[in-house]
Amino acid sequence: MSRLVGDENTMTKSDYRNLIKQDERAYGELTIIEKVVHPGLKISRAYRRFKYYSSHRLMKPLGFIFRIQYHRLSVKYGFDVPSSVSFEGGLRIFHPNGIVINSGTRIGKNFTISGGGKIGIKKSGEYPVIGDNVTVGINATIIGSIQIGDGAVIGAGSVVVKDVPSHAIVCGNPARVIKFREEIT
Repeated sequence: MSRLVGDENTMTKSDYRNLIKQDERAYGELTIIEKVVHPGLKISRAYRRFKYYSSHRLMKPLGFIFRIQYHRLSVKYGFDVPSSVSFEGGLRIFHPNGIVINSGTRIGKNFTISGGGKIGIKKSGEYPVIGDNVTVGINATIIGSIQIGDGAVIGAGSVVVKDVPSHAIVCGNPARVIKFREEIT
């Protein structure tokens, strides 16, 4: 897994713009109207703005305003993800209602999550770590101090309580590997 942009104290304007572009590209071809009204894209933009402006001492008042905007969108769409979660570029959120991600979770680039997805802990201090190019299906649950490998797909309704190898497709309760997919470059 590559370095997380959120790990730095100060995000550059270039990093900020690149993250926004990566998030927009993750959705594929969207019209200008779709880019403005898509709930997942609205949330990711508000998250990126808040993180950028909060990381600069002189712009903290703007960061506070964008934090409020992020919070309002989170409440409106039922998206329960604290601002302390680290997302790399390429974040895709489909149907944000019911998505819950624990504050200590670390997530790689090109992450996709669908409605009802839950990522949490069993015991305090044991957070999941999710690699690059991971897709989490509708109502899937990931619990505990586990690693989700790069390119993994978590099927709809799955409950993941053990590590998932890279490029594995898992489903069920408890989730088990059903097959491996080709490596994405």
